[in-house]
Amino acid sequence: MGNIQTNLVDFGKTKKETKKNTKKPRKRKKGKCKTYLEQKIALSLSEYKKGNSIYQTRQQAIASAYSQVKKEHPHCKRVFKKK
Repeated sequence: MGNIQTNLVDFGKTKKETKKNTKKPRKRKKGKCKTYLEQKIALSLSEYKKGNSIYQTRQQAIASAYSQVKKEHPHCKRVFKKK
């Protein structure tokens, strides 16, 4: 039995089964998208508080922050989708 090599890693599994085990979860995007949004809201609210910005109300500043994050980071659209 000298030169027989056995592959014990994926013995008997298909390519699909091995790919399923190696995929990374997508849970991190919610955290990143949330931080993008928090930063953008803070920036737009600080502009609103200065008084010389294009925003007339606080709600308008927050709404524009949401739309800017959606444009800059398209992968975040699914996170802020209405349920």
